[in-house]
Amino acid sequence: MLNGHTLNDNVFTGALIGTELGLDINSIEHIEVVRGPGSVIYGTGAMLAVINIITKDGDYIDGMNFSAGIGSYGKKQTNFSFGRKIGNGFKFSISGLWGDIKGQDLYFKEYNYPDNNYGIAQNLDWDKFSGVMSKISFNNFTVQGMYTDREKGIPTGSWETNFNDPK
Repeated sequence: MLNGHTLNDNVFTGALIGTELGLDINSIEHIEVVRGPGSVIYGTGAMLAVINIITKDGDYIDGMNFSAGIGSYGKKQTNFSFGRKIGNGFKFSISGLWGDIKGQDLYFKEYNYPDNNYGIAQNLDWDKFSGVMSKISFNNFTVQGMYTDREKGIPTGSWETNFNDPK
């Protein structure tokens, strides 16, 4: 959940918890975990626990934060958040992130044949992701919106695709 709103997908009721979530970690105020089955209250996706991510309000951020970093396998990522409290009870915040991971070459012994590049998937473990989240509050009324985008390379040749094929 994000600020009390369910994020599980409608088909498999799975939660997006990796780079596909597209949420700047610096915009998180705290995380609530309710252990145990909670399907009576939260629906059929709440089998083992319910996790609720609470984001920061505009007055908590009070300005602009920006960070950028690099990491293993050609990872580049930038994050930003901006928030303010204006007047008597009006708060707004916006946060976002962008990331690109080049990945690594992976070896799969079950594909170790000449026509499969001897089991080496080259340049196919990449991940490109981005997301923006905004929240506007006035006293007890809150509106929030979120957009995420992710593209992921699949190096394993799964779902009847050709192994080591960049398409």
